[in-house]
Amino acid sequence: MLSFLGFMFIFSVLVGLIIFQYSLMVISTIREDVKPFFRFLYWIPILPYIILIFILFYLLFVRIFTTTNKFFELNFGWIFINGRKREQWVNYLREKYQD
Repeated sequence: MLSFLGFMFIFSVLVGLIIFQYSLMVISTIREDVKPFFRFLYWIPILPYIILIFILFYLLFVRIFTTTNKFFELNFGWIFINGRKREQWVNYLREKYQD
């Protein structure tokens, strides 16, 4: 798995490329002689970066959700379990997390 510093380095490089491409798009829209179709074409090189950022945010969200779900199941899940089913709950946690 990618370390946090490696992730931040890649993310900062991607953000820098996106800002550079966006500045090119802004310059092209300020100019009057660029046709609207070519203004649209300036967006195409930035699309892979936008898709990559959405994928990274999705993976980050999934990781945060799974860690918080594990935390609440292990620490607060017993509150919502009926007294007679605590044994089944403990077996469920042992099978799921194997810790």
